[in-house]
Amino acid sequence: MTPNPDHLNNIAWPEEVQLRWATRADIPAITRILHANLLTFEFFDHFCPARKQHEAEFHAFVLSRVRMFFVRSGIRFMVAEKLQLGFIRGHESTTILGFSTWEPQGGDENPLAAEWQRQDSGWLKALERRLVDLEGWHHRCCRNTIVSYETFHRLRGLLHDSFDQVESLGCNLHLQYLMVHPKAQGYGVGHKLLQWGLDAAAQLGMPMILESSLAGHPFYLKHGFRVLKTIRIDDDPEKAYDMPLMVYEPEVQERESLS
Repeated sequence: MTPNPDHLNNIAWPEEVQLRWATRADIPAITRILHANLLTFEFFDHFCPARKQHEAEFHAFVLSRVRMFFVRSGIRFMVAEKLQLGFIRGHESTTILGFSTWEPQGGDENPLAAEWQRQDSGWLKALERRLVDLEGWHHRCCRNTIVSYETFHRLRGLLHDSFDQVESLGCNLHLQYLMVHPKAQGYGVGHKLLQWGLDAAAQLGMPMILESSLAGHPFYLKHGFRVLKTIRIDDDPEKAYDMPLMVYEPEVQERESLS
């Protein structure tokens, strides 16, 4: 039988998913994964309903958001990547399957927030943030035709204010994004990304908070989160829904595990 070289890429070689902190070189892959997931996220129906008809422009919006978060002080991206072994040593490659975005909140009272803020200080970091802010302004004013930024910022403010009203959540670990490539979902990638945050929250003794999609809601419940409250999103009345705001409390999980 003559070997078929076309089959080489289909061989199921041993592979392992590993976590690492993202670098700027990961921004394109992160943007592709986020773009693919936000196309079906119901929250975006209320301020960017035409995103599926204008995917290129929506991709530009997503890229601007990723770049903004990437340089914002006190925020970190983590990626889950799969190692793919080649037939020849040195020909290994990696594929990013998913990512998470973490923001510890609470100022100096939150040791992780204080440390990340310290790492991000300095005039070069500040200049970079300023330049990225200018890019975002240019997108909003000169390129955007599909996103209602006014509605977007109002809804985001509503969600964040709902957490701020709960005094016990003053110091927290905010999971801004947890996204897995659609073709890699269901294989434990999301669990591995989330587990880092669960462990960090337990070690620091602080809650983890997030705004969940309807599809992600059961996943977080399974990992010990509870619904803090729901926020009615109804700018498009025909697509109105209740967004779950969720919280993970390590001390509650510890008590339940001992009972």
